[in-house]
Amino acid sequence: MLPRISTPDFATDDAERVRRQRMMAEANQAYADGNEAKLQAILREWESSPESVKGEGVGAELIRVIRKIAQIEERLHAIEDERRRRAWPQDEIVIFLENEILHLDFNDVDCIPRLGCLYKVLYPGNASAP
Repeated sequence: MLPRISTPDFATDDAERVRRQRMMAEANQAYADGNEAKLQAILREWESSPESVKGEGVGAELIRVIRKIAQIEERLHAIEDERRRRAWPQDEIVIFLENEILHLDFNDVDCIPRLGCLYKVLYPGNASAP
């Protein structure tokens, strides 16, 4: 299953082609290392990605947006775990998150949930957070 979904030949655009090439390289390395857990993780990542949702219309778009939000939340949890592990000073966290905000594309409606998540990390417990 993994070789079929990670093949760049099935990509519909350049961004997807690059993503599939990266995934295929990771899968090949995991296979060479005999790392079945990594192969399973790559498959799970693909199956839960917004890009794997086929179709058009409101339903398909809603699923893609929900999956994007889940990815953003997962990334924020990873950032928080890294911060705890490294015990980042608060000012470094703020600088890092401000940098994340600066790189948001505000013309893309999908940035709104991400901005809300970043705000909640910057201002935990604030009832006025979006």
